[in-house]
This record gives sequence, structure tokens and C-alpha cells, in this order.
Amino acid sequence: MKIGMIPDELKQASGVTPLEGLDDDVVLLIGDKDLFVAQIRQSTNRFNTVEFMESVKSLEAELQGSIDVNDMEDIAWDKERRMAFVVVSGSKNSANEIKKKREKLVRLVFDEMGQVQPKGQNGQGSKDIPAFKSAIVAAFPELAPSVQSHVNNGGVGGTFNIEGTTLLPDGRLLLGFRSPLHFRDPNNTGYAGDAIVIALTNPHAIFDEDKPPKFEKEALYLPLDGQGIRGMFYDAERGGCWIVSGASANAVVVNAETWKLWFWDLKSPPVAKPLDTGGLKNAEGLCRMNVGDEAGLLFIEDAGKDENDQSLPCRYLLVPLPQ
Repeated sequence: MKIGMIPDELKQASGVTPLEGLDDDVVLLIGDKDLFVAQIRQSTNRFNTVEFMESVKSLEAELQGSIDVNDMEDIAWDKERRMAFVVVSGSKNSANEIKKKREKLVRLVFDEMGQVQPKGQNGQGSKDIPAFKSAIVAAFPELAPSVQSHVNNGGVGGTFNIEGTTLLPDGRLLLGFRSPLHFRDPNNTGYAGDAIVIALTNPHAIFDEDKPPKFEKEALYLPLDGQGIRGMFYDAERGGCWIVSGASANAVVVNAETWKLWFWDLKSPPVAKPLDTGGLKNAEGLCRMNVGDEAGLLFIEDAGKDENDQSLPCRYLLVPLPQ
């Protein structure tokens, strides 16, 4: 197990994924603030040694004018196309205001050298799609009440808040909700509720062909001990998804370790995986990464904020792959 501090310029990171197929062992990180997009090269060595000097590169300057978003939460990498889908929460801001910048879907495009490609005059390159949240709510009416809910509400009355995404081999882009939760029987107060997952079936077509989003008709409901989804990662070797779950409500200050790790084979209910959390308060992003020569998982911490509403320094955890 390895525990380290995330570099200060990355302390608001919320999602992480390896850019498989590119040289130099690159991982991509995104975060809550505007245009928080960065790469770490030679990443396995950097996270194993806790030495990040001169390995972090911000992509903010390259993406100015291409995307305009806020509150990015998770990343899904398409190795074959060298493209990354970035999900934006769709939630209200801390003042409980609706902001269009938080209701989009993003696709980042990279060349064979790992350089991000800005939006070109022909519409190619990295860009965002507006009003993606509206398309989701139209397709899944059960989510409509969450649009009106207060930003800090969780559970069945929770605010609309997507925090997980991953791309499956068949091309479907899964979107996992932190809130609201789904209650099979709203009158059963002893039942904690399930996390909601929906599947976008044409993620590339909405960028390449201006097609409207299409979703699988039925949402999936995952029993995660009453918690919502905070991060997802498809594991090609295991043939399923690793999921980080956490409290459905959007707490400002995180006081305890409340998060859990699950493995979902996409057929059966997710299975909880016991884990030494190393004292991380709440994990948010996760991906595969070796610990030394051993297969492992990397977790990025959401440490919350201080009394002045400033983000606290965050840590990461690198552990052997659970069985």
C-alpha cells in the first residue's frame, strides 16, 4: 500500500484514468474547478515514489475556447479513438444555483503523441455538448424531482448529481449517480435505496454527427448499502467495473471514512470488497495502476473544505488489486 499527497495544483482532482495506448505512461486527471484538466507522465513511477516534480502538465491553456464547463467529475477513456469522455455533475452550485456550464458532456481528443487537440474550425477536436442534463431528464422522468432539490440533499430527495462514468467495450457510456437514490418502495423507511446507473448508447455520434443523445430505456439500480456512486472504472482484465461509493448527500466537510469499494460484473449485484483505506476520508476517482510489479488500484481523495470554504489538501491511495 502507498499513500501520498497529491501535488497542490491537483488538490481538487475528482477523476483519473490512464491514457492506455499512448506513450510515457500518462494518466489524465480532471477536477471540480473550471478547466481543471492535467496530465501526469511516467505516472506509475510517480505515484509509487510520491515524486511528481516536472511530471504534471496542465491542459487548461490548450482547452481555452474549446470547452466551457464547471464541476467535472469523472473520465472514461476510449483507447481505440484516443478520446476521453468527461462527465459534468449537472448539480447546482454551492449557492443552490443552476448553471448551464454544469449541465454538459465533454469529449477530449488526443493525438498519437498524447497532445490534447483543441476545437478546430471544422468542429473537430475537443468540445462540449450543451443541455446534456436536459436530455437525461427527458429520458428518465424519475430524475425530474432531483432538478428542483437542494444541492446538499441526498437519498430519494437528492439533487441531480452524476459523479461516475466509464466506457464499456460495446461502446456504451455508463453514467453513475451520486444522487438521487432509487427506492423500490418509497414507503419502506428501513430500505436505504439503490444507486442509479444509465447507459448512453451513442456517445461519439452526439459529437461527430450532432445526433441527439440516445439511452437504454431502463435505468439500472445498484444496491451499494444506501450510498451513491462517486467513481467508476471498467477493468478489461476482470470484465467488470470497480465502483467507489460514498454518502449520497453532498457534505461540505468530510469527517470520517465513509466510502466503500465494489466490483460489479455487469450482470449481478455489485460485491463489496474489504479494503485498508489508509485513512482516506472519501475516495472519489479511481483507476487501475500497478503497486510496484503488482496489479493495483489508485484512489484519489475528496478531503472536503475548511472553515473558509477552501479545498483541503488531498491524498491518494495505491493498493494491490483486491481479489
